[in-house]
Amino acid sequence: MLTLETQEVKVFDKERREFIIRQPRHKLRFEHSLVSMSKWESKYHKSFVNTDKTPEEYLDYFKLMLLSQEDYDNVDMDLLTEEDYKTLINYISDSHTATTFSDESSSASRQPHSNVGNKITTEVIYGWMVKFKIPFECQYWHYGRLMALIRVCIYDNLPPKKMSLSERRQLNNARKAKRHTKG
Repeated sequence: MLTLETQEVKVFDKERREFIIRQPRHKLRFEHSLVSMSKWESKYHKSFVNTDKTPEEYLDYFKLMLLSQEDYDNVDMDLLTEEDYKTLINYISDSHTATTFSDESSSASRQPHSNVGNKITTEVIYGWMVKFKIPFECQYWHYGRLMALIRVCIYDNLPPKKMSLSERRQLNNARKAKRHTKG
C-alpha cells in the first residue's frame, strides 16, 4: 500500500472576495492490485498490462487504486502534483517482492504463458489463480507480488529439465572414474 498526502488547495472566490478551500489536505491510500486493474479494464476494454496509457488513463487508474470509497468520491485526481504522479508510477513499477528469477533478463519470460495469446488481461490472471489454487484474497496484493507468486507456481510445476548429451557423458565418465571401470 502506498500513502500520499495531498496539499490543501485554495482558490480565490471573486464574488465573496476571499480564499476558499477547493480541496482539503488528504491522506490517500493506494494499492496497485488485480482488483484495481480489473476495474480499469472494465472501463477501457483493453489490457492494462499490454497497452500504453495516456496521462488521463493513468490518472483514472490512480483513482481506481484508491482504497477508500470516500476518497474516490471526494478527491480531484487532477490536483495530484508531478511528484505525486512520479511516486505512483514508481510504486506501480516496483515488484514488491524479494523473489528473483534466473531468467529476469529475458523479456519473453517476464510474464507467464497464456493460451489466449500475448494479451494478458485480468481474467487471464484470475484463471492462473484458479489453476494454481491461489486464494482470491491475493487479488488485493500488489500486482508485482501476485505475479511473482504465479511465476513460482509455474516453475514449481515444470517437468524436470532433461540432461543434455554432454551432461550425460560427463556424469557417465565421472561414474566410470569413481568405480575404476570402462563402462
